[in-house]
Amino acid sequence: MGVAKKILAFKSVDPVSTFYSNYAAIEIAESIHLHWRNARIEFDAEEFEVFCKMAQQAYLTWLNHGKPANVPLGQMLFLGTGKLHEQPSRKNPAISSNEVRVEVQQWADYIHLHWKWLRTELTFQEFVDLAEAMSQSLAELKASPWYATAPRRVGTCHQAVPKGRVDHDDPSKEFWVRREDAHDWIGYDSYYLDGQDKKLKTEEHAKREGQTAVAVAEKPAVSVAVPAAANGTTRPFKGFVTRRIAKELVKLCIPNRWLEAYRSRRDRRERAKTGC
Repeated sequence: MGVAKKILAFKSVDPVSTFYSNYAAIEIAESIHLHWRNARIEFDAEEFEVFCKMAQQAYLTWLNHGKPANVPLGQMLFLGTGKLHEQPSRKNPAISSNEVRVEVQQWADYIHLHWKWLRTELTFQEFVDLAEAMSQSLAELKASPWYATAPRRVGTCHQAVPKGRVDHDDPSKEFWVRREDAHDWIGYDSYYLDGQDKKLKTEEHAKREGQTAVAVAEKPAVSVAVPAAANGTTRPFKGFVTRRIAKELVKLCIPNRWLEAYRSRRDRRERAKTGC
């Protein structure tokens, strides 16, 4: 998602990972681990609490909007947010968030990759695919005429728009540094400025969907970023518990024997009222 100036490298790979192909888990070892297929995010206790509260908020908001799989093109529905300390894993130095490390494991055909607080397990071929793409990207980036002179970001807590927080302005406007530089290019989708890149992604989309090539997203006509329900109407989450959410919470949180006891008492009260 975003406005791509240039694709530096592209390679089709098997979407199914060899390691932990269908695996998801949360566990505690030297730190708290979230496993999602062959990727692992590591948390300290403080970060994990933020994650859990955000996930709860996101799930309830998603339920409130009818469990949508997506929202209309150009929109974004924020399901949950949290606030982290900018220093990762400050309560658990075992996570080693200041490292990039690549290991060959003793087990056959096994590369273990560390990037700050992220881990991933790769076969030799999966690692070769990644490394070749990164090597090609590095060569393309450094060979670009704007690489040496492009503005660099200053400080932390950036989002997509630098908001002028760069080491120098770019008179050529080769890169955008303020929201007004983008004019009406703000939208929640993927856009490709390079004609060859747009053609490549159109063909890849068609191949993936098994249909005639459909053009990838064009320049958005209107900037929109509003919460939307499944039917396209705006329905912001206000923190209330709807009947749908209540039913889901009951299924998740209350043991069946408690439910049966409650229903039995309720039925007795109803019979006493009606005499049936």
